[in-house]
Parts: sequence; structure tokens; C-alpha cells
Amino acid sequence: MFLRDYIAAHAPAEPLWDFDITGHLSPPPEEPPRDPRELCGDLTTELVALAANWVKDPCYDMDEPSLKPYENAWNAFWAVRREYTQQARIVKRAIWPWIWADAVLAVRDIGAKEAAHG
Repeated sequence: MFLRDYIAAHAPAEPLWDFDITGHLSPPPEEPPRDPRELCGDLTTELVALAANWVKDPCYDMDEPSLKPYENAWNAFWAVRREYTQQARIVKRAIWPWIWADAVLAVRDIGAKEAAHG
């Protein structure tokens, strides 16, 4: 067993608060606009309210054709966000111990170099 393997096997279960693992993730998805008029143009007050309620609880498909671009944008966002969340879980569970091991070994190497020169 290599030292890196040993350190990775003994990494903390959760990433430490000051460790940046976001460099191993794609950027988080951007949320579509909350106001449906930005994607669908002029809408009645009732349609704006329908869209606002749907975003809060999208348990049904909207049957309103004028809100279809809004519904499509949010459905695409949620799909990408699910993928991003899954990727974050993979980083957290599978890659994090190796990030930890590399960081520990880097600190160890810096300390060894300083001791040799100091």
C-alpha cells in the first residue's frame, strides 16, 4: 500500500469546511428567470400567477401553450441541477479522499523541503 492510499483511506468522511472541492466540479447551473414575462412576453396576471405557483410546485405539466418556453427552461434547469447534484455526490464520496491525500502529501513535501533548507 502506498502512503497516498493510506492517507486517502483515513480521510475525514466529509470535506473540511476550508477545502475547496468546487475545482473538481463543473459550474453550478444558472437558474432561469422567475418572471415568465422575460421568456414568454406579455402575459396576463393570471398566467404570471400560474407560472409562479408552478415553479414552487411543479407536480403537473402546464397546459398553457403561452407558458411552454418558461416550462421548458425550468425543466431543463432542473435536469442539469440533478446532474450537478449527482456529480457533487461523486466528488464528495469518491474523489474527496484523494484530494485530501494529495493536500496532506503536499504539506508534508513542503515541510520536508523547509527542513532540508532550514
